Amino acid sequence: MARHHFRVMIDTTARRRANRPRAGLLPAWFRTSSFLAPLVLLPACQLPTGLPGIESTFRFPVEDVVVPVTGTDASAFESADFDGIDIENVSRGKVLVTPENTEGAMGVLAVRLVGGGVTVAGSIDIAGGADQPIDLSGEEARALLGGPVMIEATGTLCRASGCGFTPPPFPNVRLRNAVELVVRLGGKEQVP
Repeated sequence: MARHHFRVMIDTTARRRANRPRAGLLPAWFRTSSFLAPLVLLPACQLPTGLPGIESTFRFPVEDVVVPVTGTDASAFESADFDGIDIENVSRGKVLVTPENTEGAMGVLAVRLVGGGVTVAGSIDIAGGADQPIDLSGEEARALLGGPVMIEATGTLCRASGCGFTPPPFPNVRLRNAVELVVRLGGKEQVP
């Protein structure tokens, strides 16, 4: 019985070989596609072969800025020290501003960061919620890092009942600030 089974396997294999088309009898689509295959593979050989880069995001808090709700223009300043942060591998970043203690107040503040020869500006709506971003390019982030940075918030904050004279004591709105940096290790930076 085992012999018969073996003979059937040999016959099946022999039939498969006999049914293969000969080289001159290949279908036209197969001859064309086999000719084009090297042309399709050629551009794939031009792909970069280096290791991909790794990006990590780091977030750390910085000093808060407290702005009084006066009904007129007001300014507040705070100094932050970004010394000791690795500045070479930072590819981009952002300052995230979260307004707190905003009950009964309204307004928009202009926020500026000044340091390292650059000024980065953005605006924050105190009713806008948490983590309102002020984007930093890689160049701006590297310039701000490594030394003191002045954080300035200016604008008119009013009570919810409207702007006008607000007698002291003034309520305060606190801007909680954090810096988020994207650090790239290895590989080439992808340009969008």
